[in-house]
Amino acid sequence: MKNVLTVALCAAVAGLVRADMTVVDFDGLPVGPQNYYMTSDQGISSWSDSGATFNINYDTNYSSWDGITYSKVNNPNTGGYENQYAVYGGGTDKSGAGSYAIAYYSTYSGAPNTTIRLDEVSAVNGFYINNTAFTADAIFFDGFFESAFTTNDWLKLTVEGFNGGAESQGSVDFMLADFTGYSEGDNKQDYLISDWSFVDLSGLGSNVSALAFSVSSSNPYTPSYFAMDELSYAAVPEPSSVILMIGGFGGIVWFRHRRKYFFRG
Repeated sequence: MKNVLTVALCAAVAGLVRADMTVVDFDGLPVGPQNYYMTSDQGISSWSDSGATFNINYDTNYSSWDGITYSKVNNPNTGGYENQYAVYGGGTDKSGAGSYAIAYYSTYSGAPNTTIRLDEVSAVNGFYINNTAFTADAIFFDGFFESAFTTNDWLKLTVEGFNGGAESQGSVDFMLADFTGYSEGDNKQDYLISDWSFVDLSGLGSNVSALAFSVSSSNPYTPSYFAMDELSYAAVPEPSSVILMIGGFGGIVWFRHRRKYFFRG
């Protein structure tokens, strides 16, 4: 019986630590008549979905923004700044029927606003990523200053996790475009992400309260956008919860042991 209870204890604690996975898919958010969300508030504000809060910064003077918003725009084949809310590739979100997030990394307003805060300390599983139509078009052509990629150009996303004390829990790099080995005349689409691809963040551990995103490139004129969908994470219980569970099972083991001893006389 003691062995059975020990196994049950381990299973229960493991189940507690592996809390139910939350998936942020953006599908329940209103997109408005233009099929994307944009705040009208000056400065930094935020919006939330499924226990995650996303920063966005809007400048009413120039009608410009940075940070993270969400969209349902399906226009993958049109380049230019006017189409900055569209995902590349198939033009839809991961499920093919809903919304996705659009992130724009910029340091122009000071500290970058491409950040996510989680309501609870969590183990972040990861998310799906794709390029935007604006970025892909700029990589293919010189539509955004001299932005077209050539041999050895690259575009990289870096995701850094932080705990509740703003201490780094590590970072993960993901290449949105990698033109290593590219030769003039090759199909450029073979050298950049054009479909939803998974970014594994499990290596950041189980003490993550916030995520910060940054985009870097070999070409300073590359639009620093990316699309995101289905961010998944599991809240991790406070240590006190685990202690209470262990204490409860310990009490059961003690009670069974004492009862067995008592009835033996």
